Amino acid sequence: MSNRDSLEQGNNEKLYQYFLEEERKYKAARIALGLKRAREQGRVIISRVPFGYRSSYGKLQIDVQEAKVVEKVFQYLAEEKSYKSVSTCLIVMDILIRIGLGLQVISD
Repeated sequence: MSNRDSLEQGNNEKLYQYFLEEERKYKAARIALGLKRAREQGRVIISRVPFGYRSSYGKLQIDVQEAKVVEKVFQYLAEEKSYKSVSTCLIVMDILIRIGLGLQVISD
């Protein structure tokens, strides 16, 4: 391999890296713009819907059954109960059961 070949290969690598970096910047700007537009339209872009809500056409709506559980949790916390005791109360009252890593409402 001559000096010229290695020089050209080095320049090609720098050019390739330059284009990769520019594409990354362009993609990041497009994503940021898309998220901004979604927020302005009231749409929510999240990977997991928070407990107490459900997603409908990209917008969060209150899930009435789960909202009752959220109200109970805040009521217990206002009474200065610990997180563990709140969890225990909800399980004992058959409101929640553990399924894997999440919780599921099992009664009204």
